[in-house]
Amino acid sequence: MYDQLIVDLETLGTKPGAVILSVALVEWNWKGEIGKKGVFKIPLAESVAKGFVIEPETVKWWNEQDKIVFAKALNASVPTNMSGTILSEMMNFFADVMGEKTGVWGNGSSFDLVLLKEYFDGFGYHTPWNPRIERDVRTIVSLLPEVKREWKFEGTKHDPVDDCLNQIGYLVETVKRFSPVAPGSPLAPGGGTQLNPKDLDSWMSTVKVIDQENNKQ
Repeated sequence: MYDQLIVDLETLGTKPGAVILSVALVEWNWKGEIGKKGVFKIPLAESVAKGFVIEPETVKWWNEQDKIVFAKALNASVPTNMSGTILSEMMNFFADVMGEKTGVWGNGSSFDLVLLKEYFDGFGYHTPWNPRIERDVRTIVSLLPEVKREWKFEGTKHDPVDDCLNQIGYLVETVKRFSPVAPGSPLAPGGGTQLNPKDLDSWMSTVKVIDQENNKQ
């Protein structure tokens, strides 16, 4: 049973309206088990034609990364006249994996999910999730940042699926170490098979309080 979905983008910008090269979607659960994976590569030329922009600062950043990874990201966007098909396939993926209470995760409250919603709107699609179920990896990780610092990345950095899998890994580990939840939850020692949504809601409320206290300092 998988009750979470994580999104990772490779882009040519960091602000809403930036070009997206590829989208990875991976379903998972609080035991760290991985379900269905999907990668959707969006044609660069069609993105630009729709008004999505390339930010020079991000291109500069990419040029400082592994050249093979950047070339792969760009090559992924070569096909043209396919955006409608690709986005339809993505919508089908969401329809297949989304439950009523599936959490949808991005790495940063202003990045993955925000940019992807801009794409759905720009290409005439509705956003396939409710804003109430949006979750942010960075907020959780900030509570115990040493978990991510100590995490040994597996795979290729900036490969969207590998990024998803590693984010899931250190997210689950962080929550295991810091989780004031009810006995029997998979977040507690010897926990069960699936996170009770009430546990997560309670825990996220605690996270917000901690964030507020940190901001006062």
